Amino acid sequence: MKITTQFSNGDKAWVFTYAKSPKVGLATVGQVRVTITESQGDGEDGFDNFRPQSSRVEEYMCEETGIGSGTIYTLGEHIFATESEAQAAWDAKELGEIK
Repeated sequence: MKITTQFSNGDKAWVFTYAKSPKVGLATVGQVRVTITESQGDGEDGFDNFRPQSSRVEEYMCEETGIGSGTIYTLGEHIFATESEAQAAWDAKELGEIK
């Protein structure tokens, strides 16, 4: 299996800053995490961990916010390729449209 990610270590990405201003800023990727889940399940309805599952989550940690014990940014939720994508997501968050 070959796993590709949006960003690699050393790449610059747009993240939520949670500062008063600006709300988004550039950060340097320092750690990449990918969790891929693919399970057919066993037909058991009583327990969630036996049901069919399928997901892919890309998470990143950045040098500016700490590697290992800093902020974890989820692709498409808190970390983006462009400033405009990050700002649009922040604006949607402010309006209560997303978490």
